[in-house]
Amino acid sequence: MSPRRIAAAFASAAALAACGHGADAPPPAAGPLMSEAETAAANGVTYHSWALNVASWNLMNLSMSKATFPAGGDRVNLLTRMGTIAGGYDIVVFQEVLQTGASVTAHLSNYLPAGFACNHVSAPSGRVGRQERYVVCAPPANATGTIAIAPLTDYSTTGVNYLAANGTMQPAANVWMRPPIIATVTYTPNDPTFAPVAFDIYTNHTKPAYGHSAQARPPGTVAGASNASSVHYELRAIEQNLAAGANKMLIGDLNADCASYPVGFRGQDFAAGWNWHINYGQRTNTAVGTACGYDRILLNDALNAYYRLHGVDYDHFGNATRLDGKRVSDHYLVWVQLGQTQIKAAPVITASASAPVTQANKRRKFKETDDVHSTGTQLLPSASSAQFYITAYSTARNYKSNFTYPLTDVRGAPTAVTTDADGDLNQTVSWSAPEAGAYVFVFDANGDGAFSLKDGDFANYGTQADILVTQSETGHNDLVTLGDNMVLRDVFDLSQAYNVYALAKNLPANLTADAYIVSDRLLDQGGYHSWAAARAARIDLAAYSIPIQLAEAGTIQTAQLTDADRKQSFTTNSDGETFFSAWPRPAQLMNASINYQAPPASVFDPAFAGEGDPPASPDDTGYDDDPCQNASSSKDDEFQQACNLGFLFSNYYGNSFNLVFDLDGDGKLGVNDPIDTRDIGDMTDYFSVAGHDVLGPNANGDPAVSEYKEYLERALSVQLSDNDDYDEATRAASSRYACGPELGKADFEALITPDAQTGFRMLDDDSYHNERSNPSGLYQYDVAFLNDWSSDNVTQCISGGALSYGGAMTSENSAHVTAVADTHDFQGAQVTSNNATQCWVAVEATAGTALAVGAGSGFFTLGTGFLAGAVVAAGANLTGALACGF
Repeated sequence: MSPRRIAAAFASAAALAACGHGADAPPPAAGPLMSEAETAAANGVTYHSWALNVASWNLMNLSMSKATFPAGGDRVNLLTRMGTIAGGYDIVVFQEVLQTGASVTAHLSNYLPAGFACNHVSAPSGRVGRQERYVVCAPPANATGTIAIAPLTDYSTTGVNYLAANGTMQPAANVWMRPPIIATVTYTPNDPTFAPVAFDIYTNHTKPAYGHSAQARPPGTVAGASNASSVHYELRAIEQNLAAGANKMLIGDLNADCASYPVGFRGQDFAAGWNWHINYGQRTNTAVGTACGYDRILLNDALNAYYRLHGVDYDHFGNATRLDGKRVSDHYLVWVQLGQTQIKAAPVITASASAPVTQANKRRKFKETDDVHSTGTQLLPSASSAQFYITAYSTARNYKSNFTYPLTDVRGAPTAVTTDADGDLNQTVSWSAPEAGAYVFVFDANGDGAFSLKDGDFANYGTQADILVTQSETGHNDLVTLGDNMVLRDVFDLSQAYNVYALAKNLPANLTADAYIVSDRLLDQGGYHSWAAARAARIDLAAYSIPIQLAEAGTIQTAQLTDADRKQSFTTNSDGETFFSAWPRPAQLMNASINYQAPPASVFDPAFAGEGDPPASPDDTGYDDDPCQNASSSKDDEFQQACNLGFLFSNYYGNSFNLVFDLDGDGKLGVNDPIDTRDIGDMTDYFSVAGHDVLGPNANGDPAVSEYKEYLERALSVQLSDNDDYDEATRAASSRYACGPELGKADFEALITPDAQTGFRMLDDDSYHNERSNPSGLYQYDVAFLNDWSSDNVTQCISGGALSYGGAMTSENSAHVTAVADTHDFQGAQVTSNNATQCWVAVEATAGTALAVGAGSGFFTLGTGFLAGAVVAAGANLTGALACGF
């Protein structure tokens, strides 16, 4: 299947994205309700009759200068990103808002959903260095009840003394570096069955480590306490000074993990009667390679009776920590959901190609020749003026968030509907001759033309499409993966991907089967270097698959995984097709920690908390930094272990995967089980014929042409015509991918055959954009200066007259770079590694520095006409005997 046959409506956006043009749409707001509602809709389990989502987010020095830089697009982008993430929750506690907090939050509140107010702002506090505020934002109501927040209790302004860690009574500034606050909340559910619930939210930003100076240690600190004891003693002080009240929560950046919270202190603070809902080693920081659960959620037993869910919002923040050169934050938002339940079937909207809609004939995949019929159950009861919309799917919307969205029906107008006393639709909603694309069903309860959870409006998913309509069913691959834009994709940006969709055809009709996402790394470690070998061995699929069911686990012990953790079921329709999200919310798992173990040492080297490298500033402000932020570059193995380095999901499972269907449900890879590898059978047959050395216009009419076109579409995210004609667009795409307008036999064997094994890759934001900034392709210049050119698992052709190269020209991971020019001037190192190759063809070349080749990793070749005497480089490792044969 090909993107040209899937969703033409996405073509322009996809083309711009592939070329790196156009602004990204703001990410949809985060929201724990998405996972809950999706699970409920899929499994028919109970759902919450009231739910309240409380979040905390350290905004990393949010000041007026950060909130207003510059007075244009950057400011809008930053605050829009912050607002859309935080706006998915009902009460949000912001930390690390600097002294001008009231002005800052006035700016930020403009980007939160309508009705949100940030009226609860603490006094600035901090013994040394910067002054910080806490800010609490909330609307007056959410979808299931009203929210009332009393004026803050700010420990720094009460004027009373508190019991310090050393047992003395002290003013708050002598007990904590940044004294805590209390926000007292009363939540009144709309459903009169449930009584109002009052609870206290405590928040505190503990100091990661004490500094050397006297003012950097509160006088209430225990005498002789180590620098690494700050988190322990500040938590003890909070616990000793809790206010009256039955239901309590402590949430925020407590720095309670890794080097800031040594093992010897763990279990001493908030132990009996308290429940910790973020695990040690569950990543809440964005430092490279580390997995530190700094941001924590603690509920006392009384409030824990209302606990439902918790999580870390990687979905819409992901690894995109920088925005136009400015960091959004160095922390992820953490959240907890409180609620009560009543037994009731989950609301759901289903569709089929024939009426009436039943469980037996429901489907999510349609063709343009089908009719779409849909109905809903357990929606808002007795709705008399509702409207049913079929809307275009958009990644900029989250239908489980607090935002309000205007609705437009793709049919021209919505359908007026009513519901009975059980909330079931009294009508079947139909759409004849649907257009290719992805769509969402929306129940607008009051018919006002806008989606709002507060009005009782409903959609099945937060950030998934309900149905996919395709133009036809031609194409070589029976199983493919799609991005959120419904285009074939083999590289996903982790910070932007909300789903990896599966689209399949030619399967048994009306079948229930299992899907696995298999790790290429685990396969390779198991000795299976090709799918042919794995299939011949009938491998146990679960043994090599990711725990797709544990997206919310945070920390995963692989020895405890069950087969059920590593598969999900799907059904095919009567045409043998299926469409579903095979990996929803991939950022959740990719940021999980794997096989976390507490560091063995009970007391760490004080250098871990910064003592070994005192900051230059006399006020020790450097001790507010994350001591693990540079752990990835440290040479100290014990320090790296203290910072949980190497425990991330990608360290264990890698970032290359394949989607596999187990059609007979036996858990083994059978001969007929589909894999999302790229079909190259027709090209293989073509090149096996004597004299078939080039695939181009000479092969028009051969199925190898359309197969190559589909391969190019997947590799480059482009759309080509649906036929066997090798046209100009195909020549241009081939030039980008294979560095030639036609595909030679040698190129086929070197470039396409190896890559056909991998289904898709998950890259962090920096890696994705680095790869997409220099993708496979043809780069033509007359005169150009290329600085710090990098190539990772791509094939590039650079051609020109006079080319100069500054900085490093780096190729890695099987990248292939050919540069052909009249003159090359190398001013930086040319480096290859991990089976990468660089080929330089020139009439004349000069080098101002030594050229380097990784051991056994690649080669440099200078072609015909190269003047060896023109090279000025010691140990250049250049040879004219090798040809550019890739």
